[in-house]
Amino acid sequence: MKKYLMKSKLLLAVTLLLNVIHAVAAVFIARFLQQIIDAAMNGDMSAFLRVLVTSVIYLVLLGCLSYAYSLSSKKLIRNLTIMLRQKAFQGILRRNTPDFGSVNTSDYISAFTNDINLIEANYIAPLLLIVQYGVIFIVSLILLFEINPLITLILAGCVIFMLLIPGLLGKSLQTRQDMLSKQLSLFTRKLLKMCPKSEALSPSLIASTSLLNILIHPLPEA
Repeated sequence: MKKYLMKSKLLLAVTLLLNVIHAVAAVFIARFLQQIIDAAMNGDMSAFLRVLVTSVIYLVLLGCLSYAYSLSSKKLIRNLTIMLRQKAFQGILRRNTPDFGSVNTSDYISAFTNDINLIEANYIAPLLLIVQYGVIFIVSLILLFEINPLITLILAGCVIFMLLIPGLLGKSLQTRQDMLSKQLSLFTRKLLKMCPKSEALSPSLIASTSLLNILIHPLPEA
């Protein structure tokens, strides 16, 4: 996956930059809320209105930033999935006729759709979320440390403990993920058996369905 990310270096850099800025900006909303509450508690109407207007402008800019990040991340995901499908498509075209026919059509279809969706949902999107939540966590810790260092240390310890759990369950989750991919392939095969005409899909028709992908269970090249 790393080599595909490196092929979109500029888009990746822009996406990560927008991701970091958006995460930091989201955390600083708490600052504006604090200033609004302080102004209201002190009865300073001019300060209250000033902070309120500033907060509204800030939220509008944050919304624009969020839209830009969403657009950039979706484009990055699209480019990555296209490159993965192109690579798999080229591998399929290099297979000879006997090897191509030895695999059931439903396995191809499942790989072209289900496996791509699994990779997008369980790798690409979480990768961006890790960066976003990591920045939010760090900035939040800095702000909390200014308020109460003891609470900050307790919170950091709890978060570290939470991060250890996925590491302990990673291998088990990977095994279950592979099982899910196989079950999705079996499900697609049964659907094709229920629709006999769909089984008549020819290699030329499969080759014309945009781009193809076999990732979790790659097919050997001829």
